[in-house]
Amino acid sequence: MEAFRATFRAVYLDSSTPASAQSAERSHPGKLAQACERYTPKSWKRDVLEIVRELIADDERKFFRFSDFNRYEKRLKTLHPDHESIMSGVAVTLQALMKDDVLRKVARGVYQLA
Repeated sequence: MEAFRATFRAVYLDSSTPASAQSAERSHPGKLAQACERYTPKSWKRDVLEIVRELIADDERKFFRFSDFNRYEKRLKTLHPDHESIMSGVAVTLQALMKDDVLRKVARGVYQLA
């Protein structure tokens, strides 16, 4: 397991890689903006995508973990009170965003822009 972590850090956490949301958007011109426009305002998928944008911008990195959504569970519950299980809804939405070629899975529970 430690070998995997070392390899993961070397490949995906290399500090020499530009990791801000702006650089992510530069390397994928307008990908996030186009994806946000594709989904209706205040829809579940768009709200999850907005959180993805925040995760990338706030933490200045190109990837995020599924577990990062725990910080936003209360916010999603407020925006969508009809959803019973927030985290399972997020998991399904991340899969849908991968299918829509917005995200790609890097490792178990780790995603980045496609």
